[in-house]
Amino acid sequence: MGTIVHVVSGFLGAGKTTLIRHLIDGPLNGRSVAIIENEFGEIGIDGEILKRSGTRVREINSGCICCSLSGDFRIALMEIADEYSPEVIIIEPSGVAKASDITAVCRSAGSEVTPGKVITVVDARKYFSQIRNFREFYRDQVVQAGTILLTRTDEAGEEKTLRVIEDIASINPEAYVTRALDDVLEINMDGMNTQQSVSYDHDNLKSGIDLESYSFETDVRYDEDDLCRVLEELVQSERFGEIVRVKGMLQGSEGFALKADCMGNEAVVEKVDSVDTGKICFIGKSLKRDSILRLMEEGKS
Repeated sequence: MGTIVHVVSGFLGAGKTTLIRHLIDGPLNGRSVAIIENEFGEIGIDGEILKRSGTRVREINSGCICCSLSGDFRIALMEIADEYSPEVIIIEPSGVAKASDITAVCRSAGSEVTPGKVITVVDARKYFSQIRNFREFYRDQVVQAGTILLTRTDEAGEEKTLRVIEDIASINPEAYVTRALDDVLEINMDGMNTQQSVSYDHDNLKSGIDLESYSFETDVRYDEDDLCRVLEELVQSERFGEIVRVKGMLQGSEGFALKADCMGNEAVVEKVDSVDTGKICFIGKSLKRDSILRLMEEGKS
């Protein structure tokens, strides 16, 4: 049957990496798994998190998969299948990649690769604003999914969550929609996706989004509270551009590392194992790079 290739899709900050970690610890536990991690930005952050579980990760950080279909992505897929012969490959595309292009490559990759599930993770709080702002990029991820996991439904509220479910059903009536992580973990990961791929015009899709990224490495050590304060200022103030996502692994002032995760106006900082070099990535529009770097330098411990 060949290596089964699953796609875990979803927009920026929806919870893709968290779901993959649960899949590896749950239904895929005991199986050989490789991950193709395609990040939006020059520096990979999520791959660093996944590598800690011992899973092989190949990062493609030159942009969205849709810009690399005949290059890096196809090569990475075939090299991993040929060199490591894993039972399962999980593709975690950038939050602004097209699931339809990814599944098309998987279907045309030859007998060594078997297309599996397409699972899309949706942040219920952000659903309507993101589908409005990012149009067909977002719709494409919904259309391609056989399973859709809604996250942060408690924060969205029951009324809004039901409206999200209704809207998703109007776009993809065949998808299995759930707000329970356990439901996704009980899916048969040996089966193929139930959805058929839908082709969209690439030029129209590409014109629907204009995000940019700013990434850098740093040896600066941060205090946990100070870093949280700095990140909140960055995402809440227009002085730094329109920042929609921040993620990073930075050195802490007390020997541990700090994992930074910001979506919208929220900033979360948590302690993790130490890292050799700090990395952080900002995603948004009209980013004021000098101002961002200056505040990050001022916020050190």
